[in-house]
Amino acid sequence: MKKIFFAVAILFTTRGACAHPDPLENIKIYTYVLETSPENAYAYINRGICYRMVFDYSRAVDDFNRAEELGMVTPYLWMNRAMAYISLHEYDKAMDDLNILIEKEPDNPSNFFYRGELFFRLDDYAQAIEDYTKALELRKAAHLYYVRGDAYSRIGEYDKALADYKQASEIRPYAIAFLLAQGKLLGQMGRLEEARAVMDKATTKQPERYAIYIERAVISASQSLEASREADLKTALKYLDDEIFFRPQDPSVYADQARVYEMMSQPDKALESFQKAIDVADTSAYKYYRLRGEFYRREGEKEKANEDLALADELETQPVPTATPLPGPTLSLDQLKAEPTPNLLQGQVPGSQ
Repeated sequence: MKKIFFAVAILFTTRGACAHPDPLENIKIYTYVLETSPENAYAYINRGICYRMVFDYSRAVDDFNRAEELGMVTPYLWMNRAMAYISLHEYDKAMDDLNILIEKEPDNPSNFFYRGELFFRLDDYAQAIEDYTKALELRKAAHLYYVRGDAYSRIGEYDKALADYKQASEIRPYAIAFLLAQGKLLGQMGRLEEARAVMDKATTKQPERYAIYIERAVISASQSLEASREADLKTALKYLDDEIFFRPQDPSVYADQARVYEMMSQPDKALESFQKAIDVADTSAYKYYRLRGEFYRREGEKEKANEDLALADELETQPVPTATPLPGPTLSLDQLKAEPTPNLLQGQVPGSQ
């Protein structure tokens, strides 16, 4: 028996260990280990990470706290606990952990990036920009320019935002999201010809990306180019159908489809698409009730709009549903030796980059 538990202990420290593909199964295994080794801080932090993976954030925090009580001092704990706190809307506690990370690892750009993301979520765009800038001083990365551009855009500093989006595109020229951001912003700035040129460039790189045609249709509408607008919307619908075929459970695709139908003055079809988005959404359903509520408001249906928007607010503040497994491992001791437990501390930990 001691040999078995020694083998399990080795798995916590061996870089080459492979994880069971099912995090619920891993939770059962770690629970089993903790029944016989309740002071194993590694087991707590790994089980906490697995709880994060199945959206059981409260239990994840409990495990991270217990690991800390047992003397675990590691950036993996603070980062994963911060991400769990964010999911629980406990932003002050998340900020505390991110501040610890920055104090302990002031040369890690990821720490400034994640704190910047939290400031962005709290609508403190000036602080977000400050953190993104610090991260960029440590590492010139496309995604850092991109998120800083978003923050500049939110406070109306469009020239700086545009410069950041362009810099992101220079680093990663085939990332369509950066071109889309440029085109949308240029449209907002009234620089429509430049916006169209950027969108046309995007179509040459990824002609099947439906979002390009949606945004180009918006530009066409601003230029009163009705034929171009209609052609782009039809193309967007075509590629949306393809996307739904491959991603039938992705609510964001149905929401985009609803947007196209609204632009085509087909409100009934737009409502059908919004309903599909709501039907397949899980913990993110509030986003799609809010989008539908805003749609109802544009359609002049105030009562329905208020109902959807109130429901969205209610759902957003509800605790996240958990996916906790039944207690006890489903693997035998022999299988436990043959099926290594996750070595998440040694590898890529969710939320650590």
